[in-house]
This record gives sequence, structure tokens and C-alpha cells, in this order.
Amino acid sequence: MKNRLQLDIDINEIIKLYNDELWNIAKIAKHFNVNYGTIKLRLIKSNIKLRSHSESKKIVMNDPDVKLKTSKASKESQEKRKETNLKKYGHEVPSNALKEEWQKKHLNKYGVKWSNQRNDIKEKRKETNLKKYGVENVSHLKEIQNKIKLNRWINKDNSELNLIQDKIKNKFLEKYGFDNCLKNPKIKNKLKNSRWILKTKDDLELINYKSKQTHFKNFKLQINDRLIQLNLKLITPFKNVTDLHEVQCLKCNTNFNTILDYIFHGYGLCPKCFPSNISNFEKEIIEYLNDLNIKNLLFNNREIIKPKEIDIYIPDKKLAIECNGLYWHSEKHGIGLNYHLSKTNECEKQGIQLIHIFEDEWLFKQDIVKSRLKQILKLNLTQRIHARKCQIKEIDSNLKNNFLERFHIQGKDNSIVKLGAFYNDELVSVMTFAHGNISKGSKSIDGVWELNRFVTNNNYHIPGIASKLLKYFELNYSWNKIFSYADRRWSQGNLYQKLKFQFDSYTQPNYWYIKQNKRIHRFNLRKKINESKDIPEWILRQNEGYYRIWDCGNLKYTKTKKC
Repeated sequence: MKNRLQLDIDINEIIKLYNDELWNIAKIAKHFNVNYGTIKLRLIKSNIKLRSHSESKKIVMNDPDVKLKTSKASKESQEKRKETNLKKYGHEVPSNALKEEWQKKHLNKYGVKWSNQRNDIKEKRKETNLKKYGVENVSHLKEIQNKIKLNRWINKDNSELNLIQDKIKNKFLEKYGFDNCLKNPKIKNKLKNSRWILKTKDDLELINYKSKQTHFKNFKLQINDRLIQLNLKLITPFKNVTDLHEVQCLKCNTNFNTILDYIFHGYGLCPKCFPSNISNFEKEIIEYLNDLNIKNLLFNNREIIKPKEIDIYIPDKKLAIECNGLYWHSEKHGIGLNYHLSKTNECEKQGIQLIHIFEDEWLFKQDIVKSRLKQILKLNLTQRIHARKCQIKEIDSNLKNNFLERFHIQGKDNSIVKLGAFYNDELVSVMTFAHGNISKGSKSIDGVWELNRFVTNNNYHIPGIASKLLKYFELNYSWNKIFSYADRRWSQGNLYQKLKFQFDSYTQPNYWYIKQNKRIHRFNLRKKINESKDIPEWILRQNEGYYRIWDCGNLKYTKTKKC
């Protein structure tokens, strides 16, 4: 009877339990009341790759029941362990009791408290790592960095991440009386002292010198890359980006003098190849529009919104384009808070949509910019897919971030809910949701979500996919209100109107800091602990060589759940 039962086992069910439910072979064998070897043989014959012992162990240890049992056993033995340690060492944690004794011995023998502080140990570790891995520190290896990320965060679901966060907060509250150790005045002062105050004048001068050397080295490499990109060659030795240098144009062999910082931002180029004041960045956009066969282009027009200038205007499409070079459109050159916004408002009064393209978007995300321009110009020559043929699934952070970096102008985000639309098993669209974010001036409130990102693979045109992704969220998550922002540099909010959001308000223009040829989010350069509270953040950053550049603000839209 048992042999007949074995023969009647459905192999598809075994594979499902092994691959999808992550059961181990012993558990499957027990479930079907057969021996271990029978199940193993069936899997091997079906060409199923068997998990290693460590992989199986990891799955078992992640089982909630096993975790609960392990935690319970650990707590039961904890008190007994403390008693033993108190008897033996006079302390609940032996290392704490012996720490001072170890430190004294090491200090007397080697002049440092811990072996890891010894120079000979440090050098030996570096040598070993160089021989084995080719780097001084294994944390520099990308595979190690990715492994740490995977182990720490990426493979964990939201409930696990929330549990970790709560544990950290509770631990800090218990230990320091604050849910974040940086809120503790003692730790604030300790950080302040260890970083700067206890350092001598010579130490600070050395830090400043090293910082300048690193900056000089990095910027020199970037300048060389930019010169190669523009078919230029540096004749005089590199001194400083703000100094005058002799440069040769490799297209026409003309030698000319220019400031390298201008070249870096697309100005001060060869007088023969670029005779007008149009930057290289603007010239490339004009060339792209010509490639799209856009007719009747107007350039540097001062008649539409007198006396202000519009870089590019397409009368047939009622579309204008501003090419905002970071260097010349920053506050360093008197471009303030409302400069870009006022142009947008004046164009809107005449029924013209004005697009503002920042220079770094064109330099580093040119394919995305081109795709968005084609969408706005209604020149989508991409494959059309019906949203009904797409399947909506929740996706992990890694897949979501890679997709956003490829197709969204703002790149990756920090989101809680990550939804993907799949067509024939290919990810074709992503929509993400998060709670309020302090860097955007909002707070986290239960039931209130921000629609953070939405984007589609630019090789496809998928009408209705945004609506389908939003509907999935509304049906599967608890929400009372959803809000989102349309960037006025690129959008007039048409998508939100289609999704039945209501216009809420205009937001003030935002700013980024610029240095060299990139924008840096202001949140990354907020005030440090040791900086004066009396001096505004932007003045402190300006003294470090950062300048602000402003956008046009956002259109805020909201959607409220009907009771």
C-alpha cells in the first residue's frame, strides 16, 4: 500500500512545495508519509536544483515559528548565563569586567588600548587583503557592498524593517532617553569635540590641504573627460579651473584662450565652431529637434515675453524650451528664487508650455530627456501595449531602483510600496508610494500616502497603465488620502487630472546646490552639528563654493477616499 502511495505522489505538488513554499525535503517526505530518499530522487529526476545545506539552514532560521522558539530558548538561558558570569567574573558580561585590565596591558606593551589600533596589525591586514582581494579593505569590493546591502535591507519585507526600526528606537530610549542618539546633547558634544574642537591648528590645516588635493585631482580628471567629449586639447599645464588656459580645437585646429570652468559648463568654446553665445548644451538640443524634423524653430526670442528671452520656441506646438546651464543660471550670476518661475507663468498666460531642462539632466540623463521631449511633442513612435494585458506585482527595492535610474528623470527613491507592471514577464512600468518626507516639508501620517514616482519604459506606450497601478494600490492598501507633486519644469499636471486627483496648491520654487556640473539636493548639505545657528545654511555653503539654483516649484494634487 505504501509503495502504491509513493507512485501516486504528484511531482508538480512536490516541486511547488520545494520551490514556492520553500519546504525542505524532510518536511515534504513527512507530509506524504514517505522516506527522505524518495522525495530527493523525484526532485533530481525532475532536474530541480537542490539547495545547499547553508541555504536550507537560512530558510529554516527565517521561519517565524523557529525564530519564536529560538528567541524563547535564548531568553530562558539568558538569566542562567548572567548568574554564571557574575559568579565567575563579577559582571553579567565578562568582556565588560575584563575590558579595563586588557586595555591597561595593551597600553603598557604597545602604547594603544586595542590590537586593531596597532600600526603593524593595520599594515599586515592591508597586505593580506591586497594579496587576497586586490584592495586594502574588503569593504571596497562591490560584491561585499552588495552582500551587506542584501543581508541588511533588500531581502527584508516592510514588517521586518519596521520591527528593526522600532527595536533601534526602543534601545536608544532605554539607553539614552532619546529615540535617536544624535538628539542626546552629550553625544552631540562628543561628535563635535572629536571632529574639530580637539584638533590642533596643524591638524586642521592638514585636513584642509588633503581635501583640496583630492578635489584638485578629481576635478582635473573630470575636466580631461569634458575636453575629450568636446574634441578639445589642453595646451598649457592645468593650474586651476578659474585660470586662463590655452586650448586647441581638434576639429579646426584653432588655438584659443579660455577659462576651463566655462568649458565645463558648455561656454567659452572654440570661436570658429561656436561663433554665437549658444552653449554646446543648447546646440545639441537644437540638433536633436532638427533630427525629429521639427519645423519653424525660433531661437533666443525676446518678443514672446518681452523683454525676457526664450531659448527655443516651437510655434506650431505652443512649446518653449529653456536650456538652463547650471553655472549661468545659479545665484552666483544673479538668478534668484522667482527667475525661472516668472518665465513659466508668463508663457502660461499666452497658452505656451515652457520646459526647463537643467544642464546635468542633458549631460547624465540625455535618453530620458529625449524621451520626455518626444512625449510632450506627441511623437511617440514606440510599441503600443494595452494596460489590460499587463500584470501588476509588488517588486523589491533593487529592481525598482534600477528601473527608476534608467527611465525616471529624478532617479531612484525611498519608498515603502513598490508596484511594477509586467508585460510578458518584462517590467514595463513602476509606481511607488511613501509616507510624508521631511526633506519635502511634509510629515508621516497614518493613512496618508505620497505617490512618489511613476514612469514607463520609454520603449513602450501603455495607455491606462497609471490608472491600473493606482487602482491596485487603492484596493490592496489602507489609505485615506493620496497626494503627489507635478514638477512645473516638465509638467502641467495632466496625468493627475486623468487619475481624478484634485488640484490642491502651488508650492514655492525649490533649490539645489551646484558644484562643478551637478546639482546636489539641499537636504544633503543641511547644517552640521558644529555650525553656527546664527548663520543661514546657504551662506555657509556659499563659503564652501556651493551656489543655489532654483526650479519653478510644483503643482500639488490630492485624492481623498470617499466614505
